[in-house]
Amino acid sequence: MASTVMLLPESPRWLYANGRAEQARAVLAKYHGNGKYTRLVAKEIHQIATSLEVAPKKMWDYSTLANTKAKRYRLGLALLIGGGGQLVGNCLMIYAPSLYRQVGMTSVRQQLIMTLIPTLIGLVSAVIGTWCSDRLGRRPMLVWGTFMCAIFLSLTMACSAVSLKGATTTVVDDYNGAASKGTMAFLILFYVAFCWTYIPLFSTYAPEVLGLEQRSTGLGLMVLCLNGSSVLAQLTTPIALEKVGWWTYFPWICSALAQSAIYFLVAVETKGRTLEEQMNPVKASLKYAHGGGEGTRIVREGGAEKS
Repeated sequence: MASTVMLLPESPRWLYANGRAEQARAVLAKYHGNGKYTRLVAKEIHQIATSLEVAPKKMWDYSTLANTKAKRYRLGLALLIGGGGQLVGNCLMIYAPSLYRQVGMTSVRQQLIMTLIPTLIGLVSAVIGTWCSDRLGRRPMLVWGTFMCAIFLSLTMACSAVSLKGATTTVVDDYNGAASKGTMAFLILFYVAFCWTYIPLFSTYAPEVLGLEQRSTGLGLMVLCLNGSSVLAQLTTPIALEKVGWWTYFPWICSALAQSAIYFLVAVETKGRTLEEQMNPVKASLKYAHGGGEGTRIVREGGAEKS
């Protein structure tokens, strides 16, 4: 991956901010205008120039990260998908062999095969999710995708409990074969829902929702929360599996349900807007007007409304 970095084009915004306007135009013309300086390219250049006047480039300046209500709102959404996205139960797949063994699959070969299958299906699901994010919208995917994660985990927990006949130990004399198969199937479906929802949106929603002045530092903080949540989940899950067995699923179910409700109440739609269009130059605060993605509004702190 490091060897391919030199092949990537420089950011047009960075080029323009550093006095290389012609190169910025050339990059945008190549990738957004099929090599021609189109009206779309001219509009994007104008947006970049305007945004730099409103939010001039400053190095090592963290004072603008959350100094207004609007920025705190934006930052909160970015941290929610970063930190919260690792607390919906996806860490369970790291311990999939232990989960399979818990419901009676003792063959190491079978465990490896059943670990590989969700990985491949998850890859396909993530690609489909990337396609869907530009058609369904980010907000509906977050709300319903997270909700489906909770549903499939609930079914996994129920099947696991039936398979073990209510015992929280990992060793029982007689497993319920049908329930054991149900546990594996619903765990795979959970991972499909997770990959469909979060793999595409981890890298798109946070940059889109953050304002221009806070994007770089905000993304760094989002990644920090993501990694912190991941470490927390990975350290606690094996202990829970040993101590409480199938009850391990329960905290992740509650977390996924809570996040689905939070996304429904506060998440905003970012589909179909350029990064510059995401930012209201009058220090906007974002509010969701119930009724779907098109109802998302950017409301100025002064009270006037701008779609």
